[in-house]
Amino acid sequence: MDEENTVIVSVATEVSGSRVTLFEQEMSKVDVLRMFRVAHDDRRAIEEDLAALAASEVLGEYLYVSCFFGRYDYSGDEVSFPLVHALDAIEEIFGITAEKLRPTLRPENLAELVVESDRAFKAFMDANPDLLKDAELLKARHAALQDAIAAELMAEQLGRGKRTH
Repeated sequence: MDEENTVIVSVATEVSGSRVTLFEQEMSKVDVLRMFRVAHDDRRAIEEDLAALAASEVLGEYLYVSCFFGRYDYSGDEVSFPLVHALDAIEEIFGITAEKLRPTLRPENLAELVVESDRAFKAFMDANPDLLKDAELLKARHAALQDAIAAELMAEQLGRGKRTH
């Protein structure tokens, strides 16, 4: 398949607050667009199942299926399924079998995937040190903006207090 008509579909979960990719597969862009339309209409999807959403928020047990439409195009799509529905829904809609996903959900395999994900992230950051500098600059600018807003709100509150007395 050529890159323009191909999409990488990934299945991921969260472990200790970090997203971990369990499985990736290349698929036709046309098929993926159709699959995501079906997935968003599926009642098992997390948006539609409020009880499962509440349980997922507490337990953190859900799977995400996502895709990006190109190497440099970060547009894409994502749908989430509570784990109790996820394997069946992903198999039915995306054709990724439960047999491929089930082993990745074992604690020992998840731990290995977390280590690999951390290693890949560290390698990426080591190869792109300017990103960290940019992030630190953004963090400092954000803090300065928050301080300015807080000072403005405080001045406004003090101004109101003087007028009411």
